[in-house]
Amino acid sequence: MVRNDVHQFRVAPPDGVSRALTIEDIHATGWNLLGRWTRELPEDSRLTAQSYIDYTYRDQLLLADQRTSFDTDVQYEFSPIGRHKPMIGGRYRLSMDELTTSPFVVATHNSRNDQLFSGFVQDKITLMPQDWFLTLGSKFEHNDYSGFEVQPNARLQWHIDDKQMAWASVARAVRTPSPLEHDLRIAFISVVDFFGLLPNPQFESEELIAYELGYRRQLTSSLMLDVAAFYNDYDKLSATSVVAGGPFIVNTTATNGTTAETYGGEVVLDWRANDTLNLSAAYSLLSIQLHGPLGASDPEAGEGQSPQQQFNARSQWNIREDLSFDTMLYYVDALPKFNVKDYWRLDIGLGWKIDDGLQFNLVGQDLLSGVHREFTSASDPFTPAAKIERSFYGKFTWTF
Repeated sequence: MVRNDVHQFRVAPPDGVSRALTIEDIHATGWNLLGRWTRELPEDSRLTAQSYIDYTYRDQLLLADQRTSFDTDVQYEFSPIGRHKPMIGGRYRLSMDELTTSPFVVATHNSRNDQLFSGFVQDKITLMPQDWFLTLGSKFEHNDYSGFEVQPNARLQWHIDDKQMAWASVARAVRTPSPLEHDLRIAFISVVDFFGLLPNPQFESEELIAYELGYRRQLTSSLMLDVAAFYNDYDKLSATSVVAGGPFIVNTTATNGTTAETYGGEVVLDWRANDTLNLSAAYSLLSIQLHGPLGASDPEAGEGQSPQQQFNARSQWNIREDLSFDTMLYYVDALPKFNVKDYWRLDIGLGWKIDDGLQFNLVGQDLLSGVHREFTSASDPFTPAAKIERSFYGKFTWTF
């Protein structure tokens, strides 16, 4: 069981007229229980079952949410049938929500039970032994918001030789609606305007068709190269559109009018220098193109919410059997939408294995600069920006 009590700054009173800052108390509790059972069956077949129950409660100024979720999942891997290795599975999930609203957040249903029924089929086909493999599959589900959804996928692997492999995949995925789009009415009052976010029961699932290519090569006995590229085609993305308004009043709702394309890639190098030292470096590139309808929220603003470039380099050094020293260097590009500049970050960690069951770790984070911002809200200049400061902490881990 976990309990958190958080005190954070927010603009108050909720009507925002004074724009004064006050401390908001947030109380959160939760617990979960998970069980998993696996049985190995004859001829390389396997049956796996898993169930969990999860309870969370979060109480803050504008909304209190009590949620209990029950989930059970069963998978069965068949014995190989010729060149085929099929697998099937099914899942059921029940989520029970109880909301306590406020004058500024109103729900169409304060009490709601949502059910999800899903299943999948998959077949890994050996096209050419040890060289070519094709995996075909699909997920099928029924939810209480968008009804029946189908999410197929295909993946082709080519083992060129014992040192290199290439692969390609295409898949369809959806992001089904949530109570935020279907049920919640949210009011914001600024110094001069009233803004309302209205529920939209007709909001549909967001759709994605994802294409990926990858290549892996063992350059030497100790050096590995991974290269991957992707192109994502999005449809029916959520956008905030004006549906009604007047002098000093603007009502908006979530609609499916936005489309987008994202593309980019990643390069990873991993070098096992010797038995005690491992070095790795990774560089990734991301480009986002959003296309929104007239009257919707500015799509270009959304393009500036993710970093275009990221880089990290890591070293893991086992100085001796009971002592390790790790370093992690990160670079993250700027976020124009949030007025966040690019930054470098260095973390260092020292681990000491005191005995078989007890370990101590000492970690220093953000050692290059005293303070920097990683994320904030550019839409409200009165909201204080979150800043990350240099920090140190120690941790004991006892395993028994």
